[in-house]
Amino acid sequence: MDETKRVGFQWNLYQVLFFVLYEVWEGCVVIKHNIMDTNSMGSRTLAPPAFMSSLNEVLNSRKQHRAAGGEDSENNCHGGNVVTEDKEDMRPIVLVTNDDGIQAPGLRYLVEALVNGGRCSVNVCAPDQDRSGVSHSTTFRENLVATAVDIKEATAYEVSGTPSDCVSLGLSGVLFPGVKPAMVISGINKGSNCGHHIIYSGTVAGAREALLNGVPSIAISLNWKKAQSSDTDFKEAAEISLPLIYAALRDIQKGVYPKDCCLNVNIPTRPSAHKGAARRLASVKKNVEIESIATYKPAKQETQNGAIKKYFRVELSESEYGETDDDLDFGALEEGFVTVTPLGLTSNVNAETLTSTASWIATVFGRELSGSL
Repeated sequence: MDETKRVGFQWNLYQVLFFVLYEVWEGCVVIKHNIMDTNSMGSRTLAPPAFMSSLNEVLNSRKQHRAAGGEDSENNCHGGNVVTEDKEDMRPIVLVTNDDGIQAPGLRYLVEALVNGGRCSVNVCAPDQDRSGVSHSTTFRENLVATAVDIKEATAYEVSGTPSDCVSLGLSGVLFPGVKPAMVISGINKGSNCGHHIIYSGTVAGAREALLNGVPSIAISLNWKKAQSSDTDFKEAAEISLPLIYAALRDIQKGVYPKDCCLNVNIPTRPSAHKGAARRLASVKKNVEIESIATYKPAKQETQNGAIKKYFRVELSESEYGETDDDLDFGALEEGFVTVTPLGLTSNVNAETLTSTASWIATVFGRELSGSL
């Protein structure tokens, strides 16, 4: 210990249950480790107000700290390199996927932020090409090919399939033997996923597939806009997402994370200028924040053996339509808030629609039964 200048420890802001003391070189503060709590998961179905309040506090404090020229305490020694002992890794495992493809900057910056944060081990299983807009499609009747990819300090594979294929394979235990991820993160997507876009989104489908498998998940998207956004915005979006991810991992270990839903997170166009986190509340208004407009442009026409063949290409309009009320995720996102929306597996309809549909079904069946007698 002659070369050791001091030994110290720091409190984990997320309620560390056990501390390990290390010898540290060059006077740096030591890193901490958590011992997992294996209590069963809670029964809440929506992100609780206290959870969102804590997230807002952390987001604002980080922004103020950086504005003052400070650095994160966990990365402020030796350029973020921290000396630890070679012991069994007790950190939770996070599985990362997306729909933009494994080379997409959104995924790369997210993985980099998670690795540098040091609070979790990172596995990556993502499509080998852009799979945007494939929704929850799954590959049948053909083999999936998984190829190892070199991503610093992460175990990564690119897969010849969809986001839901990647999550299903990543959670199966076949691709990552003996590994059970604590959470799945899908993103960071290039473009927002609000309103009806969640139906088409492969990013949201990746998080939904994890929920189907009983694993907590978060879908993250950046409100990308041409002529305004750049790849470096993904780095800021990743940093902004970390407090939510860390809070989720903490509560998963404690068994109090919201159950039966995944979180759909959207980051505003200017991530560093965000106004905090907004939780989308239940609303009687129709969820029509964004209309997806598909246009069909005939590419060519030919005749083969007397049969006419026409070729088309679907192009999605980038125009956004819908309500901008700030209690809906699209409106809050446009106002500069980070939106957090719990999504379930069931499709709910309002009471009026449910009543009128039930009445119509009863009428139809009554008429059909009368006619058959």
